[in-house]
Amino acid sequence: MSPSTFWVPFSELDFSEGAPVKKLTMAGGKVYAGNAASKFEPANPFVFMSA
Repeated sequence: MSPSTFWVPFSELDFSEGAPVKKLTMAGGKVYAGNAASKFEPANPFVFMSA
């Protein structure tokens, strides 16, 4: 496997209130090249631990 260059233009992501949570999986042999904005998949929100 050779290294690939990818990017994510923030203008192509939805940061609005109520937008679905998504993630870009980096494990499991996933390889991206070029614009990876469309490769984000639904995910569960991060759960913060109480102080």
